[in-house]
Amino acid sequence: MNRHRVGCAVALATLWSTGAVAQQPGDAEVRIRQLEATVQQLMREIDTLKAALPAQPAAGAAPAADAAEEPSSEARRAQRLERRRVDDIQFDVQETRERVDAMQSRLDAQVPNARLENGLVIEDSRGRWALRVTGRAQMDYRSYDNDAVADTFGIRRARIGAGLTMGKFGALIETELTFGAVGGNNPTTVPQGSPTNAVLHQAYVDFNPFDALRFRLGQFKPAFGMENTMSTWAHDFQERSLAFGLMQNFLFDRGLMISGAPTPYTTYALSITNGTGQNVDEVQSSAANARVDGKDYIGRVTANFASLLDQPDWVLHGAANYRTGRIANNSNSGTADTLGANGYVGAAGVTESRGLVFFAPSPFNANPAVSGDVIDRTIWGLETAIAYRSVKLQGEYFRATYAGNRLSPGQPAFEPGIDAGYIAANWLITGEQF
Repeated sequence: MNRHRVGCAVALATLWSTGAVAQQPGDAEVRIRQLEATVQQLMREIDTLKAALPAQPAAGAAPAADAAEEPSSEARRAQRLERRRVDDIQFDVQETRERVDAMQSRLDAQVPNARLENGLVIEDSRGRWALRVTGRAQMDYRSYDNDAVADTFGIRRARIGAGLTMGKFGALIETELTFGAVGGNNPTTVPQGSPTNAVLHQAYVDFNPFDALRFRLGQFKPAFGMENTMSTWAHDFQERSLAFGLMQNFLFDRGLMISGAPTPYTTYALSITNGTGQNVDEVQSSAANARVDGKDYIGRVTANFASLLDQPDWVLHGAANYRTGRIANNSNSGTADTLGANGYVGAAGVTESRGLVFFAPSPFNANPAVSGDVIDRTIWGLETAIAYRSVKLQGEYFRATYAGNRLSPGQPAFEPGIDAGYIAANWLITGEQF
């Protein structure tokens, strides 16, 4: 009986301490969980007391008592005390439940919280939804020794976006107000300061049932390559490497991506996209375009072996990337960045400071009036990053191939390729860890 009395006292003491905490602001969800735990504790106490009630007469009776003998007065008194204790605890349970319901109602009526965290975040007080408004601008100044390119102040990117998260669902829409030359365009021919490059940057919806399985539909950045996948916030240098030029205008595309992290040290991403680039549906300017409406298939797998080996001071990253797709080989086969007067053109090379085009491949179709055979475009790449605390060695290698047939003159087959890569060594002299 002392055991039950002590248990009841503990439960009531917990209830009292919870009521005191309830007066502190900002801990509503914690207080609700504490109250719910108190209810569970009281219910367990009730079950224990109810289980003990039938055993009380036998425990208080004399060993030789007859089975039909009436319980003694002391046994009946003990039973009444136990039943009264059960009634008291049941009352406490009901009162605690009412307090939980009242607190949840107050939470529902509260004004959403707002904070600054990678943008302006406005979220429900119970965490059921969150709205994030973002905006950033990257400005620079470029100076060239070559008088063929003008020195200029520039706005590299200016983005405004809004994202919404509701449980396992999410959505993002973002516009990029880019002024001046972008991508692989030649700044010597594209007017600087032109606002005509304002575009829809991203627009997609997410469904994230598990960490190992996530779905994204819309216009987004397919996972391919380390520099390409990283945000510009995380780049070690002011510019991406020359290998990035192999992406042409396919940095963003429209389609579906399935991704996830099946283990704490591995990730994967599989995408199917139009293969036409940002803000472009499948091209249908000719019958050849309509026939060759195949999609790009993109895959990426990564592993951080330092996590597997439980080495928090290290990064031992490795990844493999692959993408393939088909495109019509005529003068209307793609977006502005990939067209030449005579058909599809492979990736060009531009200096890292967005200066001169130093490598411009010839178009694959020598006759602009005749549609050539389709181009099978394939890009694969390997990457690694090895870091110990504030020191890092990083590198990537890519190979792009373009296979097809020319219709003029004749039908000679071709399969030119472009190789590109880089190795970078970094040291954060301020001591931060990669």
